[in-house]
Amino acid sequence: MPWLLAGCNTLTLEDNYGADKPPSAFEDSGISDTNDTDDTDDTDDTDDTDDTDDTIPELTSVDCNDLPAEPLSVEPVYGARGYHGLAFQSGQIIGSDNSSLIISNRDGDWDILTPSIGGTEQFDTLPNGDIAVLATQTATIKRISPKGASTELATSLSGYGLKTGPDGMLYVATYDTIVRVDPETGEKTPLMSGVSSTTPKVVDFSTDHTTMYYGSLSGGRIFAVPLDEDMNPTGQPEVFATGVGGWHDGLGVDVCGNLYVADYNTTSLFKITPDGVVSTYYDYSSSAYGHGLVWGTGEGDFREDALYVPLPYNNNRVTELIIGVPRRGWDGEVLNAPK
Repeated sequence: MPWLLAGCNTLTLEDNYGADKPPSAFEDSGISDTNDTDDTDDTDDTDDTDDTDDTIPELTSVDCNDLPAEPLSVEPVYGARGYHGLAFQSGQIIGSDNSSLIISNRDGDWDILTPSIGGTEQFDTLPNGDIAVLATQTATIKRISPKGASTELATSLSGYGLKTGPDGMLYVATYDTIVRVDPETGEKTPLMSGVSSTTPKVVDFSTDHTTMYYGSLSGGRIFAVPLDEDMNPTGQPEVFATGVGGWHDGLGVDVCGNLYVADYNTTSLFKITPDGVVSTYYDYSSSAYGHGLVWGTGEGDFREDALYVPLPYNNNRVTELIIGVPRRGWDGEVLNAPK
């Protein structure tokens, strides 16, 4: 039953939005369902203090020389929905069915946060805790408050990738350029010219904020742009990595400087080291392709060392990939970080 907004009683979602769907709801999804096991032990016995399966270990340090070569686990996130974007707000995950925004917790309880805002691309959390959403039908960035109120942050802006930068500004990949948007005023500043042939689609930044990376529709190439201390480009984009599929739908940078790229053409998640070495990190099935990616926050049982991924071709479900390393900007101890 919906758990957040009392005013949602007139709105309905399909049965499979609920948290109480049996594990068979994830059959043929390409996602492991670790809740469906042959273990006949009574895991509801709360007197078993040795059972730590449901306890998220505290992450205090990361060794960049000892990261997993593949996800430690891949599991469904019950109740959550994600089309092309996800974001976190106060320990809850917010996604979309490409019409309404859906909010859910780690227990699988869900509700409609904001109804019928139009087609949605990527999301990110703003410095004040609001969510920024690219709405394609209106070519706007919507600002969504924690209570679901929607206002226009910026207008006349078509794009796909959206990221809150280290400076608190929004960066939007429009296929023609990267546009910086002031979240307080909505002022838009195109950062590059003459780069439409590189088709910027998704964007993120290096751990030291001196480089802006973007993925593209440009033959599997990832581009790098040098930045000054004010986050302004000091040169034109250069090819940072090649052989990264062909059509990039998600991009994130971990605290060790590695890039993770979701690619549509290969339905794979690629990993790129800080010196540009490319490898396939995880292969999705075509029906469960991970279209984007966002790190958990460590709140509400969403792990800091996990990627949360929307699956638009698998009924907009969401999956968790535990990768053992948090996002850039994480404030824990980082060992053997690249120079």
